[in-house]
Amino acid sequence: MNDCQICRKHEQDDPYFVAEKGAYRIYHSLLQSQLLGYLYVEPKRHVERWAELGAEERRQLPELIAELEQWLGAEVDARKIYTLTIGETVRHLHMHIIPRSGSSVLDSMDLIQQVAIRKGAFGPVPVQERQIAELTAKLRASLAD
Repeated sequence: MNDCQICRKHEQDDPYFVAEKGAYRIYHSLLQSQLLGYLYVEPKRHVERWAELGAEERRQLPELIAELEQWLGAEVDARKIYTLTIGETVRHLHMHIIPRSGSSVLDSMDLIQQVAIRKGAFGPVPVQERQIAELTAKLRASLAD
């Protein structure tokens, strides 16, 4: 769909692209979110509502999210992982996977609201582009296994 921001992103090289897994594409959030391990899970095809997912897409999603949660728990010391969809700005269904590490200065709705508007640092040290690249390379390798 040409007028969909996510569909257009899927057609381009994106430095935040992590991997394709089944019917989904995984991306790390932009540096501006300042949260290491904040991921997006997006159906490869244009879908705007949960009811539009096919049976295989519905089957794959919980397995993928569980795999990402387990990996984030180990790699970024995620004590809690928030999984949500909003769909106000971009209609293409996508899931936000938001880890809260032990060093996070925010929790719960405060953390979700801050990362959604991409403001602030959530740990003692600001996230660097290099850290995102290293983390996405590790996750890419893990998902390939």
